[in-house]
Amino acid sequence: MVRKSLVAKAVSELAIIVAGVLIALWVQEWRQSIVDARTEHAYLQRLEVDLRADSARCAERIDAEARTRRSAQEAMRFVTDGWTAGADTAAVLESFNRAGFINFVRPQSTTWDDLVSTGNIGLLSDAELRQSLGAYYQSRTLQTLQEMDDSRKEQIWYRYWPALESHFPLGFLDRFSGLARYGDMPAAGSEKRPELARTRIDFRGLRSDPRIVTGLKEAADLAAVYGGGLRHLSDENRGVLSKVRAAQGGKP
Repeated sequence: MVRKSLVAKAVSELAIIVAGVLIALWVQEWRQSIVDARTEHAYLQRLEVDLRADSARCAERIDAEARTRRSAQEAMRFVTDGWTAGADTAAVLESFNRAGFINFVRPQSTTWDDLVSTGNIGLLSDAELRQSLGAYYQSRTLQTLQEMDDSRKEQIWYRYWPALESHFPLGFLDRFSGLARYGDMPAAGSEKRPELARTRIDFRGLRSDPRIVTGLKEAADLAAVYGGGLRHLSDENRGVLSKVRAAQGGKP
């Protein structure tokens, strides 16, 4: 009888211990779930900031590509039609100058890289969202744009710019770019500007140099293709940003 009482007591104490351990584990898991939920929310907020930055960057680059294309086309009109009455020297030079601009796109991937490198990507509870984010940051569109960067550097920096600079005094384009950018050179009547009036510019060479003609055509074509890629990337950004917002309980 005493033995049965001892066994019952032992079983009771063991049950209490097991129950205590289970409760402790449950409390620990509950606390961890709260920590994980807060961490997930913080990551989602950071992802939204990154994606919004990408969206703004894409919009800015799309406008820049459109300006580059227009400039290349305007410079081509000068090459084709020659100097026209009333043409503004500064505007013509700015067209040649801006046609050589290259706009690069790099996504703000700090948060995504952190999620992948730390293994915390599993904290994002929405499997579809994880897949969408992976597809965005490894987008074929983005890879294509980065591949185009190399071809643009080859065409613009290594062929067009050396050809363009050969028709201007040393360092003139750098000085002109600064003057135009900071508004020191008026848009109208700028041929009377001392910096411009004293500069011997080889306009005839600009019109007859086949490297310039080829460079302007390729600059216009590349800007059009690159701009199209940027618009596609912007659409991809908009889709994944909508899902990130929805995962935070906001409107898609």
